[in-house]
Amino acid sequence: MTTINTTEDLLQLVREDETFRAAMRRELLTTELLEVPQRLDKLEQNVAALIEHAKATNARLDRMDQTIAAIVEQTSAIREQTNAINKRLDIVEADIAETKSDITEMKGDITVIKRDINGLGESFRREVKAQSSYRGNYAQSAASASDIDIAYLFARRHGLEAINTRHISRNTLAAWLRDNRDLIKSLNIRQRAMRTFLRPDIIASVEDLYSGDGAATEYYIVVEASYTGEVEDIDKATDHAKIIRAVTGLEAYPVVAGAELDYEMDEEARHRLYVDVEQFVEANDPNAAYLYRLDSADMRPLEPR
Repeated sequence: MTTINTTEDLLQLVREDETFRAAMRRELLTTELLEVPQRLDKLEQNVAALIEHAKATNARLDRMDQTIAAIVEQTSAIREQTNAINKRLDIVEADIAETKSDITEMKGDITVIKRDINGLGESFRREVKAQSSYRGNYAQSAASASDIDIAYLFARRHGLEAINTRHISRNTLAAWLRDNRDLIKSLNIRQRAMRTFLRPDIIASVEDLYSGDGAATEYYIVVEASYTGEVEDIDKATDHAKIIRAVTGLEAYPVVAGAELDYEMDEEARHRLYVDVEQFVEANDPNAAYLYRLDSADMRPLEPR
């Protein structure tokens, strides 16, 4: 056992004896002081973690700074673009205002032009109507002047070398209708045919020229003449021919005389018109007619003065 007489002896023992030194530490130091080294180690670890977190935070802040800087730069660019767009919009608005002014002025001019056009249109319509009536009258005159030529188309079929035509009067036509009322009703033709039959363009009997006065009728031609042939002309010619055949018992050839056909005429109606006389006769179709072309040059109205 070591003898301790002086303070130096005590210190010497503490320095040299580990067990004694530990026992002295436990006696002299509190539990908290004994735990300080461990706590310092943990504190160092926490500080190190805080330092790493701070580094990470700083890195994120650096990235945020860069992002903010980029946003500021983009915002500046957007602001410049917006300013440029506003300037262009100002120019466009000015152009629109100028255009509106021009349009307003143009509307005034258009109103004047429309008034002039309406006047010209009305004048043109009157002129067209006059020309249509004029040409219609010319077509009827041209067809009437061609009645012999039309009748000759069918003469050979009746063994005739030379022929003459005689236009049937309205009185005779009226008598035929009056005296054959029930017979005509049985034909099932259009109701209006009773009216149009009394004002045909041409209904003419054809006679043998060499038989002299009082020669018997060999056949009839039934002609409807228009500058522009229409479906109505076909219907009138065929209706009138049906009446003639029923009343007289003789052949009656329906003919549409015109310079051209209505462009709105449908295919069904066009198929009712024959341009070849032999095919027309051989078809023997009571609803078909022969198309006799008139020379449009002969029906040209005079130029307006």
